[in-house]
Amino acid sequence: MTMQPSLAHTESKIAYFQFFRIYHDPAVLSGSHLLFNNSRQRIPLVVEVLARNDVGQQVLLSEADLAAIRLIQIGANNRPVGDPIPHDVGYDDLNGWSSYHDEGLFEYDETFIRHYATRTTTEPAVQNETAEDLQLNTQKISIWVATSDKVQRHFGAVFGDHISAEVDAIQGKITLIPKTLNQTAVTFFNEEKLAYDLGGERDFWWWRVYHNYVSARIYGQVLPLKFIDMRGLWWDQGKQYKTEYSYCVAAHAGETYPTRHDLPNLGRYGVAPLESYPMINYDPPIVSPVKDQVIVLMCLDSHNIHFHHGSELAAECKERDGDITDIYGNVYALTFRYANENEDETGRALKLIPK
Repeated sequence: MTMQPSLAHTESKIAYFQFFRIYHDPAVLSGSHLLFNNSRQRIPLVVEVLARNDVGQQVLLSEADLAAIRLIQIGANNRPVGDPIPHDVGYDDLNGWSSYHDEGLFEYDETFIRHYATRTTTEPAVQNETAEDLQLNTQKISIWVATSDKVQRHFGAVFGDHISAEVDAIQGKITLIPKTLNQTAVTFFNEEKLAYDLGGERDFWWWRVYHNYVSARIYGQVLPLKFIDMRGLWWDQGKQYKTEYSYCVAAHAGETYPTRHDLPNLGRYGVAPLESYPMINYDPPIVSPVKDQVIVLMCLDSHNIHFHHGSELAAECKERDGDITDIYGNVYALTFRYANENEDETGRALKLIPK
């Protein structure tokens, strides 16, 4: 079996880099690019290299070598500032900047950022001659970057002691400008639909399941949603002769099952709510998920059955704090609550209150 050379071993063969570039768009190698500073969205970058030895022959970097390339902040005179930025920092742990080996869970759309973030100016795009134009056999690796920062930075790539900005002062660095979405322009809507109906209002036993489809818009344009977190189950005891109790759980966009991992050990005599009476006997319980809308599933029942924490009766919870995340990684803190408590109808309307 052939052993891959170590980074140090490969670097010792390199006399210089003919190409050592970093860019977002291969046709436009200079200029600035925007990304949301929500710690979740990642901008995809490409690092392109062509290394040569002291007699001009190409030195091929192994897959391990390419994977070891990191990003570093570039300051005055194209010199590096500090150490390379951290790599593969988790969404909730990111404080500043991090590079990543994969694209993560959220989408990148610079056009959307340009329209709906705070105003910004960027450097003019300049068309550059690429290595492909010169028919050179370069090597490439993709790197993604996320940030929680609010200040624009210049970044270059680093391999050992080689800095891309020192190889090419313009094409060896990229400017990234963090932006914040104008959340005051985002409006949430919910549409309630009856999914299942067993029995009738005058029957001794009946229960209903409603699906509340939650959508969002920004300045009239659809804002696709991805995740919902209500931190578990919430419920209302209701009133006698109408709905005795109801409970809600949530599902992410396009998914057919509630987020069970968020549910506490709350149910009838300590049984998980989706396994307690009344059972949601449909598989899957959400039959019509929508790609860009999250769902709050609400079950109403006429029986006098209340939830328990083990053997103790659980206090009802008529509202729940939570959040919704869009496809770009922006998080919106909301309060979910029952808007009408059996005033005229047995159903309850879901209300979303921005924080």
